Amino acid sequence: MPVPEAWASHKIHFAERDWYARHSDVLVAAGPNRWSSTSDSLSVNDQDQLTMRIINRDYRWYASEISTPWPFEHGAMQALLEGPLGELDANVIFGFFLYKNDHSELDIELGTWGKFSDYNAQFVVAPPIEASRLHRFALPEECHKAMTSICFGSRYFVFRWQCEGGAITTWRHATTFVPEPRQHHVHLNLWMFKTRPPQQRKSVAIKIHEVRFIPTDSCTN
Repeated sequence: MPVPEAWASHKIHFAERDWYARHSDVLVAAGPNRWSSTSDSLSVNDQDQLTMRIINRDYRWYASEISTPWPFEHGAMQALLEGPLGELDANVIFGFFLYKNDHSELDIELGTWGKFSDYNAQFVVAPPIEASRLHRFALPEECHKAMTSICFGSRYFVFRWQCEGGAITTWRHATTFVPEPRQHHVHLNLWMFKTRPPQQRKSVAIKIHEVRFIPTDSCTN
């Protein structure tokens, strides 16, 4: 998959590898949003932990997103997250996902999509044209740290989420067609639904402690 110029010219080093950082001063999907790759939006500390932010700069709001330059093999991609995971602003969405194009995408998404809802998290096999391709669930407000993963096997997709000290939410999606490996790139993003700024008009931040790949061809519960 070709890398857009707006990605290829901006990079960060995190989790022992280089990532593309999205940058755009004009409104583009998702959202649409403006996207910032500067250090006030994306910063990596001495412990190799990445903080992603929504920021306001010169009266304009900016989202943030990173992507792997390399495509994803069969296996599990796992991330350890910290932030207001269970109480994100109603206008804010966080995504951890595998992406080829809008018709071939596996998502873990946090947020209520601009409204108040008991469900503030979802697993998605995009596009969710059938109810069986979407699993929504509720995170407690006190969920501020969590381990999550997407396992992409030769027969199944398995999604997992576990808040620190909490129960594991698992969703296994069986399909007659699983895409070939090395087609999907790993993305993480933090953005605003329908360009609406955070309701408190304050910056929003999510820390990613680690992202790691676990090779496997068999995803099990």
